[in-house]
Amino acid sequence: MEDDAAPRSEVCGDHGGGPVAPVRAAGQSRGQAHFRERELLLLEVLPHCGVDTAERLFKCGMQVERGYVWAPREYRSCQLGPDWDWHRSVEGLNPGSALERELERLVLREGFMLHAGGWEDQPAYFSRTRYPGVRKVCQALQAASKSHWAGFQIFYPMRENEVHGATGLDLVESMLAVFREVTPAMNLCMQIQLAEPTEPRQ
Repeated sequence: MEDDAAPRSEVCGDHGGGPVAPVRAAGQSRGQAHFRERELLLLEVLPHCGVDTAERLFKCGMQVERGYVWAPREYRSCQLGPDWDWHRSVEGLNPGSALERELERLVLREGFMLHAGGWEDQPAYFSRTRYPGVRKVCQALQAASKSHWAGFQIFYPMRENEVHGATGLDLVESMLAVFREVTPAMNLCMQIQLAEPTEPRQ
């Protein structure tokens, strides 16, 4: 399995092993994506799957990228812009909001985990037994260094023994099930709405 790091874009470079920056070329819409490493166009809110080799976890879910608030000179295109979905996401982290209800459902009922903060700093991790509520999550995001790449992930963790004990089909079906679970939360964070996925045919 590969390490839990996205390809390093030549546009935005290496920012500590976090996701590559959302970069839009002239004439490209927000919904278009090109996945070649040299021409990488990504939404700021995206599905995520990866292996964390340090924690020996397979993580599958979604992530919302803030990028840099103060970008290095060579990565100005990676600086947080006024039209990024990050603002919509953070504004939704309020008590009583629809996003709060989705986070509580995912973390408290479904067993997802939440990563909040910088990829270069020590991020905050919240699980079912340590979930403090959206105010604390928002505080963790606001505390992330403005000169480092930051964001948050909501992911379902699979232990190494669970991965080794599963077939390829089991893993694919698990990933699709996870993406179905996080789609409502993604839609609350994005301007573009995803169609709610349906259950696969038996």
